[in-house]
Amino acid sequence: MRYSTLSIKTIPAGLIFCLAICLGIAAVPSRPEKQIPSSPARAGWTFLLFSMADCNLEEPMMEDLRKMAEVGSNENVNLVVLCDRAEGNSNEPLLNIRNFTSAKYLLAQKGSFREIRDLGELNMGDPANLLNFISAGLAAIDAAHHPGNFLFVDLGTNGELVLKKGTRFAATSTAAGPAFEGMTISCGMLALPGAVYKAEERDDGGTAVETVGDRPARGVCGTGLIDLLAAALRQGRLSRQGHIVDGSKKIPVAGPVELTQKDVREVQLAAAAVKTGIRMLLEANGTSVADLDTLYVAGAFGNYLNIPNAMALGLLPRLPTEKIRFIGNSSLAGARAMLISAVERKRCEALVGKIDHESLARGAAFQELFVEAPEFKEWS
Repeated sequence: MRYSTLSIKTIPAGLIFCLAICLGIAAVPSRPEKQIPSSPARAGWTFLLFSMADCNLEEPMMEDLRKMAEVGSNENVNLVVLCDRAEGNSNEPLLNIRNFTSAKYLLAQKGSFREIRDLGELNMGDPANLLNFISAGLAAIDAAHHPGNFLFVDLGTNGELVLKKGTRFAATSTAAGPAFEGMTISCGMLALPGAVYKAEERDDGGTAVETVGDRPARGVCGTGLIDLLAAALRQGRLSRQGHIVDGSKKIPVAGPVELTQKDVREVQLAAAAVKTGIRMLLEANGTSVADLDTLYVAGAFGNYLNIPNAMALGLLPRLPTEKIRFIGNSSLAGARAMLISAVERKRCEALVGKIDHESLARGAAFQELFVEAPEFKEWS
């Protein structure tokens, strides 16, 4: 079925960086200091939400948290949130929590939140946090025992990348932004009924689209965005530099839905960030696209992404299709593996220590490559 279900990463509309892990163990323990409240009561399941909104997604993130409080935790399920809010919004209360000048662990209760732990100033981009996040995704593909060289690409807001070369792992992330999730696109939306998720050129020069649930088009989700721009590129309605050739500077989609020049720029920047991250990660480790045995594609639309179209825009490197594998919501799959197997959990914990983090964005080379990367064209 087409988008019959949504991955946990796509459900919370306002989340910049989201990892939902259901753990059949006690929730996060509290610090020993007296002023810190005790841990949540032991429940059959704990749902952990890693949530950061250091941009214009503050409002939808807050709405997601309010909905969690409407449900609340109970004797069977704990709802625990690690929340780091956007700068400038920390003085606005969330229900009974008044002070948000620091990151917090919160337990959702019926109509309120209980503070489990104040983490102070927490850098969500810290390598330790990144490695903890991607380790669950890597467990889903049994990364440590996978033969050959592979590249793991999580196409989301932060564009997590992991390269395995021989027995060595290297990881990084790029600030792709939420364009692939439809959040900075004028007609963007999640893969909900009415979202254009697929587009193909017609013989008459037009474009045929398909929507989730076969409903009238009311927006475009990530996969539809890639298809529409690739089609416009082939039809000559969009230049490789990203200019809409039509004088109206609009790309009609269906009914009132259309893409603007700004929408195209958002995709260019997102694709350029991913492309630059991949190139630099490969170069830093003395390898190339040709050396890859497998490319794993994860993320919100991993199972529905049209790979030839993604390659045409330069989002992914050109590779034989037999080398590309979709793994969908890898973080959830990895978490599931750890839940049902103590062996898998220990193996995942051991894997974290084997991954080297490389901060690529700090170097001048990143900026130089990034400036050249927005052009829509294939690369290898």
